[in-house]
Amino acid sequence: MSKIYQEIVKPLETELYQSFEKISSDDLDDFAKGIDIVNWDQNIQQQAQTETPEDYAQGDEQTHDLNPPRFMLPFDSPRSSASDLLGQFGQFLETRQHGRHSNSATRSPYDSPRATMINDEYRASQFFDDETISEAHTKDACLKYDHWKTQYSEVYEKFIPEDLHHPSIKIAILDTGIDMQHPDIDAQVEQIKDRYNWLNENRGANVRVVTDRSGHGTFTARLILDYARDAQLYVAKIADDTPSKPSVVAKAINHAVSTWEVDIISMSFGFTTCDMDDYHELEDALANAHAKRVLLFAAASNSGGKQGRAYPARDQNVIAIHATDTDGNRSRFSPTALKHDINLATVGEAIESAWPTYLPGNSDSKFLRCKSGTSYATPIAAGIAGFLLLYTKINLPDKAEALKSRRRMQALLQRVAEKEAGQTARDGYHFIALSLHRDSLFGKGKNYIDETIRDVLNT
Repeated sequence: MSKIYQEIVKPLETELYQSFEKISSDDLDDFAKGIDIVNWDQNIQQQAQTETPEDYAQGDEQTHDLNPPRFMLPFDSPRSSASDLLGQFGQFLETRQHGRHSNSATRSPYDSPRATMINDEYRASQFFDDETISEAHTKDACLKYDHWKTQYSEVYEKFIPEDLHHPSIKIAILDTGIDMQHPDIDAQVEQIKDRYNWLNENRGANVRVVTDRSGHGTFTARLILDYARDAQLYVAKIADDTPSKPSVVAKAINHAVSTWEVDIISMSFGFTTCDMDDYHELEDALANAHAKRVLLFAAASNSGGKQGRAYPARDQNVIAIHATDTDGNRSRFSPTALKHDINLATVGEAIESAWPTYLPGNSDSKFLRCKSGTSYATPIAAGIAGFLLLYTKINLPDKAEALKSRRRMQALLQRVAEKEAGQTARDGYHFIALSLHRDSLFGKGKNYIDETIRDVLNT
């Protein structure tokens, strides 16, 4: 009985209480008169899966993260959840407040055509996970990634001292939040310096609660900590399953730049179009970050050859990241390389990382999953950039600030990708991979490495 209460009854009680606590009884009574409850029931199992024990274990008073698509999508089935009813009630109140209330204001879910209920701006945004389930990745592919990651770790351990006496690199990740109770995250919790939930900002809820209901954010955050293991991490929750409006993303970027004063921002999402009323706010935020010498990384997209880079990866102030396998071959979902641009890429297939402990279907005892997508190549690239910036601070301190420009970091990443002089790009991509092999920049002598970095930064 306790489990049923915690996972089903309590989440429903909390949602109803928090959604209706500021509503007058008159409005509620008027709305109730228009509801046909004879054929309406609650899909309790589906509702329970959208909530997590972490939401309540932390004792926060947050409302649900109002992910816009959740309330804009049509009801495809006669089985509607409580959230569907709340969405109808919100429409009812809006109509009432505008003086247009009538007997027809409260409509049946079945009366609303799909075309009028889907918000194209949100439908155009997505996280770049190719949606391949963890079990579909071959054992060989997962082992190859583990070997690739080990080679990178050997470079990091050789060149970054354990007793670090230099300021840490500060990296912000804009995503779906983070599972702070995950054992891998908890082991590095001191590196997570701040959290901010931009979906809770205007709702009187706790903005420091960044519960990850998707898994995407926990997965990407752990990758940052894997590849920039000495970095300070700042977590901005900007969505649940689908990225928020550009204006919300813009606020998160501005906060990361002005308040957190980060060096790098990682964004594993994109919009298929910039033709949105508030996209200019995101453009302004990106330009401001660039002017303040903050490095911006964004996932290119997962549309393969069907579409080009998404926004903001397409922005002139952003470093777009494409995906490959561990051998540097273009991933099938990664967009086609641009002819007259530097197409940076790194591994984005069969990536293993943390998955929230409380999400359904998590059968792995270590709470890990394998995923693919430019979503995951992006934090890996951002983490590698963090390593390069830290290496430069330690060994070439007079050049560290210069490396915080998009152009110079992009040039250094391109140089890291080259295995020999005059090498052409594989599949049009410059494949970023670090190892102690002699063909790799970091497999050479330290003097050579330092002079190479200095030459790149002097151009």
